[in-house]
Amino acid sequence: MTPEQVTQRKGWIYAMGGGGIASLIAAYQFAFTTPKEGAPSLTVGLIFTVIAVMLFAGAAVLSAQVRASGTAPATTDLNAPGGNKVKILLLAGFGAMAATWLVRFVTPEGDVIGVTLSGILLVVAAVCLISAGRIAKKMRNAQAGAAKQ
Repeated sequence: MTPEQVTQRKGWIYAMGGGGIASLIAAYQFAFTTPKEGAPSLTVGLIFTVIAVMLFAGAAVLSAQVRASGTAPATTDLNAPGGNKVKILLLAGFGAMAATWLVRFVTPEGDVIGVTLSGILLVVAAVCLISAGRIAKKMRNAQAGAAKQ
């Protein structure tokens, strides 16, 4: 396995772990909180729990493969040219996610402005974080190309 493949698989491991945690939170919300009408839905809670278990199992399998390969992951030097752009985009992305959480406390519940603002902030966060990842990948590839020469 190449260092870039190890880095990519480690990213998938973290994403699957985060998805598993999110699925467990959703399972709790459906299984134990009381909806406005009717009883809590245990079936939906069980479905989300199964999804979480599958994501955690997938992350464990990938983790075992990465560990068995013995290859060190590719690293990105954020002090290289372009590193400041990655840092700023990461900060802006996480700031937009935090602002999305804060919108709930500023706007009335169910207000169109709050929902619209949250949607816009989520799009901004996604664009910033994806852009930061792509720039970092280009930097890593450039550093690997320079090391081979």
